[in-house]
Amino acid sequence: MKHSFTIIFLLSLSISSYAQFEKGGKQVGGVLSAFQNQSKNGFTTSDGFIRSTESTVTEIQILPRLGFFVNDNISVGFGLGYSRISSSSTQVAVNEQTFDTKSVTSTLQVVFFSRFHKSISDDFSFFIQPTATGSFGSSLVGTDDPLEADVLGYGIGVSPGFVFMVSEKFGLEATFGRLGYSRQTQTFEESDTDDAIKNINTNYGIDISLRTFELGLQYYF
Repeated sequence: MKHSFTIIFLLSLSISSYAQFEKGGKQVGGVLSAFQNQSKNGFTTSDGFIRSTESTVTEIQILPRLGFFVNDNISVGFGLGYSRISSSSTQVAVNEQTFDTKSVTSTLQVVFFSRFHKSISDDFSFFIQPTATGSFGSSLVGTDDPLEADVLGYGIGVSPGFVFMVSEKFGLEATFGRLGYSRQTQTFEESDTDDAIKNINTNYGIDISLRTFELGLQYYF
């Protein structure tokens, strides 16, 4: 039997500067988001040893952004940010013995983006946002004597969104969903050999989970 419980706390704040979506305008913004997932699984391994696993994953991201409108309704820009992902799990054996694992990954992120706006009404616009992301940092894996790894990642994707203008200079923005590809490599350097151990994580496809949802307030001038 499998029981799962998910706690989501997601907050995205964006601040942009732009009067209308016209050539020559600028965008200054940012995203602050937090996501947590907790799960508890009950199962039995083939040797009948492990009885249950409890795990928690927490993600925090801060990403300021700057953009320029190179044409009417089209902007390009970049962002510099920080991301931290921590995970912990506890496995319980049939003899009640426990095994704890923990990892923390901290990375700096560089994001390049563009936006293609389409006005639906005077106050409501739809946009498509392609992005290209690069990240680098480090990971600590383990509990008592954690191993350190170098982290390098990259990805591309596209997300849809809407902007609703509540006044001439303020708008509410929301994005949800993502189609993309990402790859992250952790490289563990061995102290007693010249060999390195690599852990490669690759993701691609459509993601419509709540972790892709961003809601923000925009300021245009």
